[in-house]
Amino acid sequence: MKILRKRWKFGLIIVFCFCIYSCFSAKEKPESETADFGKLKPIQKVSLRIHRTLISNNIRSISADKDSVWVATLRGVSKLDRSSNKWVHYTQDDGLGSDAVHVVVSEGRWVWFGTQNGVTLYDVKEKSWRTFREKDGLRGGMVKSIAIEGNYVWVGTEGGGLNRYDRNTDSWASRTQKDGLSNNGVNAIAIDSKYIWVGTHHGVNRYDRITDSWNRYFKKDGLVQNSVWTIGIADNFVWFGSPWNGISVYDVINQAFMRTYTKTDLLSSNYIRAIVVDGHNIWIGTANSGVQRYIESVNSWVKYTKADGLASDNITWITVYKNEVWFGTYDGGVSMYDKVANSWTTYVKADAPPEDDVKEIALDDSGKLWVATSGGLFEYNPESKEWTRYGKKDGLATNFIMTVIADENNVWIGTARGLASYNVGGQKWRFHNKADGLSEDFITSAAITSDDVNKTIWVGTAGGLFYQKIRGQFPRGAIARRKTSEAPVVGFHPTTAQRLPRGNFNSVEELSEYKVTSIAQEGEYMWIGTSEGVFRYNPATQKAVKYIEDNYVNSILILDNQVWLGTREGISILDKNTDTWRTISSNIMPNHNVRALTEDIRNHSVWIGTPTGLARYDTETDTLDIISGSTIYSIKSITVVTDDILWLGTVS
Repeated sequence: MKILRKRWKFGLIIVFCFCIYSCFSAKEKPESETADFGKLKPIQKVSLRIHRTLISNNIRSISADKDSVWVATLRGVSKLDRSSNKWVHYTQDDGLGSDAVHVVVSEGRWVWFGTQNGVTLYDVKEKSWRTFREKDGLRGGMVKSIAIEGNYVWVGTEGGGLNRYDRNTDSWASRTQKDGLSNNGVNAIAIDSKYIWVGTHHGVNRYDRITDSWNRYFKKDGLVQNSVWTIGIADNFVWFGSPWNGISVYDVINQAFMRTYTKTDLLSSNYIRAIVVDGHNIWIGTANSGVQRYIESVNSWVKYTKADGLASDNITWITVYKNEVWFGTYDGGVSMYDKVANSWTTYVKADAPPEDDVKEIALDDSGKLWVATSGGLFEYNPESKEWTRYGKKDGLATNFIMTVIADENNVWIGTARGLASYNVGGQKWRFHNKADGLSEDFITSAAITSDDVNKTIWVGTAGGLFYQKIRGQFPRGAIARRKTSEAPVVGFHPTTAQRLPRGNFNSVEELSEYKVTSIAQEGEYMWIGTSEGVFRYNPATQKAVKYIEDNYVNSILILDNQVWLGTREGISILDKNTDTWRTISSNIMPNHNVRALTEDIRNHSVWIGTPTGLARYDTETDTLDIISGSTIYSIKSITVVTDDILWLGTVS
């Protein structure tokens, strides 16, 4: 077999299945905490809108101006154009130094991005990009903070210390531990009228621009913790947020730390990730308890959480622009709070449920997608573009879903605690476990096969293979699903539910000691992938023949004259005409661990999913193409929807 390797610029539409399922409620009164002096009026009922627009839900930074809102993520940058109300996305392919962008600062025409691999400058007018790296004078690769001071751009890096770019001379200068910086890991930079404040992993550094002198502050001087994550500048005070010990406040006039805030005071959490000063408001973002707003004029505190409109309680960034307060979250996208209208708008990743560990994807006859994840089962309706989640609250024994298959009007779900079947038309559930003949509850794979008379469901487990003839009918017993105005609810119907006869599933004894990883039908035979090789099983004779010893088989694909095996060591192909095996060298693929194989008949292709990207094998030309830009995705499942759309199930 002649295999030619070439780079292929991916021209298809890739829809990455991390997919959205959001259910927020508007709360009439956000929880408030009031100090001894003064009270805050209760906040009235708010409204909430959700838009599916972002390139990723993992937000690192936000910058807003009159024309645009820039959102930095670990998958690239999303920009909201205010005039058109449209979103545009930028990645490394467009000119970013890296898709992982940790900070963004907009100056109107100029936008600065701190990436995993240098500083990128974007000229909005000319639409041109320039990236600065160590060869250009920047010290350190990973950029965590940027602050603008006239012609100077201050840049904090992880390991390279503090850098300053002079726009007039197009040159860089740096300050590291060798020069007196307290630590080379710079997390935050803030600028006031006199000082440059630099927060590091170990201490705060203050640069006096008038005297050209430096001071350093540590826990012994009044910091609540030596590590400083974020800095907020008020008129006469500087607020320092620590990763896990709360907040320190420095009095600029008296040149001393004047107090701390911790969970024992009025903070809801000691894990501080963002502090922004907005007039008399101090906005504080935490890693696990949402946002607190300290209103200095009335000495009162207000708490906002997911229940009030935030996309997530894990806050990574806060930016204020006029009446807008923008909140970036670690896992839920972006929320914008309008202080005047008292309304919330949330922006999340297009077509992405919150779970980032997708096990398998199935397409049913109606065109709906069923997605198995470690956090539940998701149903996607392409017409309404809405997601429905099924989990323990809906009657499933566990949220940990390993596999899903769709057959006519039924969906079969393999979980870590047994097998479930769902009748889409009747909206009925049925559950199968050890009592039904499945001696193992941990379901690893499943498949439906058929002949002229019967249908059979095959179930792979951590301890063997099982099967049951289903004759195309939905099994007796019912769990009925009813709808409410808020969300689908699944409940047990005692009048219609019946348990199937005991021992309904049969076991394949020869495979009882094997972990079954994949199942496929080839005519009268069943191919069974295991953690120790592959078997060809004949149901008529109940005999199994083992092929390819001691290799973990992830996936099996049956073509007209071939059987493809995706293993942890590459791809093996059986020519059924000659009964001979061939391999595709792992050296020409994105990764030797082949997790997914899917045939694309209309494009005469086989799609290959690996932990480090996607490849396409052309069955007509015997060429293997690496998909450009896919190497950041760890692929576990591939589903072909149309000529130009693939769904990729990935794990972060």
